[in-house]
Amino acid sequence: MVAVITPPLITGAFTNCVRFKAYIVFLVLWQLLIYYPLVHMIWGGGALMQWGIKDFGGGIVVHAIAGMSALASVLYLGSRKVKDLPHSVPLITIGMTILWFGWFGFTAGNAFAMKANQSLSDS
Repeated sequence: MVAVITPPLITGAFTNCVRFKAYIVFLVLWQLLIYYPLVHMIWGGGALMQWGIKDFGGGIVVHAIAGMSALASVLYLGSRKVKDLPHSVPLITIGMTILWFGWFGFTAGNAFAMKANQSLSDS
């Protein structure tokens, strides 16, 4: 599920700059070349994990990777062609609430799983 939530965070950076086909190609290549290797380095026992970096709830995996990828895409693509995009504060609020609620449940689930694993290792 974390691999599903990260691309929408990047997408806001280049909305209205690319066509849908290019977006799909970007998502596939980004996941294969950027996301999965970095996730392995942090969560899968890779180099960053060996260096002692800990990621609880996906802060590095989701937000740092998405932020760096969004910045790189903006620097590559340049500014938007259409400056005044329509927006809706109620829809933005609903989307943010759904995202926040889901993320809160995900992070709480991680804490529960860590507690369960810790009690198993204690016995």
